[in-house]
Amino acid sequence: MPDTPSSDTSHDPPRRRPRRSPWVTAGVVLAVVLTVAGLAVLGLFVLASVALSNWGSNK
Repeated sequence: MPDTPSSDTSHDPPRRRPRRSPWVTAGVVLAVVLTVAGLAVLGLFVLASVALSNWGSNK
């Protein structure tokens, strides 16, 4: 098989990904923070409801 440039990819420079916009990065960070905060609030609500139920049943 002849050594043609199209079949030899070992000498190609690595392709660089285009830089993400700072707005995209900020959006991803904001989405993660809001998701974690929402889960924390939901967890606190469940914990409070279980604690109040337990406290009410012991009276």
